[in-house]
Amino acid sequence: MSKRRLAILAMAGLMLAMAGCISHRSSSRNSTPGVRVDVPSGTSSHYTPHYYTTNFTCTTQGMTANGQLRLQPDSVLWASASKVIELGRACLTKDSVVVYVKVSGRCFRGTYDDLYRRYHYRTSFQDAVKMVTADDAEQQIAALIKAFNLDATVELDPWQQVDKLKCPFSVPSNVKPL
Repeated sequence: MSKRRLAILAMAGLMLAMAGCISHRSSSRNSTPGVRVDVPSGTSSHYTPHYYTTNFTCTTQGMTANGQLRLQPDSVLWASASKVIELGRACLTKDSVVVYVKVSGRCFRGTYDDLYRRYHYRTSFQDAVKMVTADDAEQQIAALIKAFNLDATVELDPWQQVDKLKCPFSVPSNVKPL
């Protein structure tokens, strides 16, 4: 297997890992840990934005890719990674997981139970949100990468609140299972 193909597959594995990260942090039911919220002037102190976005950089085997995470804490976590072209994307909701590795034309679609049956990897939507929004998210991702025995690093930019959020996600009908 070529070094480039191996690096792309490692990135895909890393996206799958990031999309289903396990966290043991506790948080209150209605808060998003690690996401700093500045109350806009002219609004009440109870303002809670419903959408967040951040960029990340992933490096593996000398190859660097950039990506974006988008979050609506109570319903969707969306990730996309690219290196000149889009490499892949993932979308997690409360009851489903879709990971599409665009460069290989492969996709995983299913529930969190399906994810566990296929990859022996247990997680939930709430665990993934807690993990990527935690104050120590980079350390948690590094521990997850180490657990999967991947040679990679991930750097996250600070989360930003946004008023609107688009999560474009389409998967061609002719993709093979991941």
